[in-house]
Amino acid sequence: MTKNYVTKKLLNLLELLIILFGVIFFTTHIFSMGIVAGRSMEPTYHDGEIIGIWHVNKKYKRDDVISFIYSQEQEDFLYEHFGCDVAYTQSQSSKIGEAHIKRVVGIPGDTIRIEAEEDTISLYVNDEIILKNEYKSIPVEDIELTLGNDQYYVLGDNRDISLDSIYHGPVSKKDIVGKIIFAI
Repeated sequence: MTKNYVTKKLLNLLELLIILFGVIFFTTHIFSMGIVAGRSMEPTYHDGEIIGIWHVNKKYKRDDVISFIYSQEQEDFLYEHFGCDVAYTQSQSSKIGEAHIKRVVGIPGDTIRIEAEEDTISLYVNDEIILKNEYKSIPVEDIELTLGNDQYYVLGDNRDISLDSIYHGPVSKKDIVGKIIFAI
């Protein structure tokens, strides 16, 4: 083996490592893709669609659709407000660490109020009603909370089947992966 051969192989290896590092950095800090699993965001996004997730802008506003990781905090909220039986049933479809997509309806500083009457739920953001809907299987309780500096309130577009902040509470900014920017 000649010195040039070894040098050339080392440079090739270094080039490969730089490309690999670049790809890993790009897909974890700038942009990634995912696949929608489920119907909670219909009619906007459908099961099996490929989505693009933009990681760079960390300032989310109302009506943005975000991807986030379901957290222990959300699981605890579910248990605290709905009890063990409901929480156990619901957590079977929403496990800690799974990625979800939902629409932002409440941003840091907003006051969220839920009023449950008979079989209807009314959701207010800063005293403005944004949702009045029948709920199907899970009883909803009256709740009022003010979102912290790093909390977002999210809902699925398909309200009849979405397990969202109404049940799991707010999403922390640290758990947000990014904003959905397109679907294929």
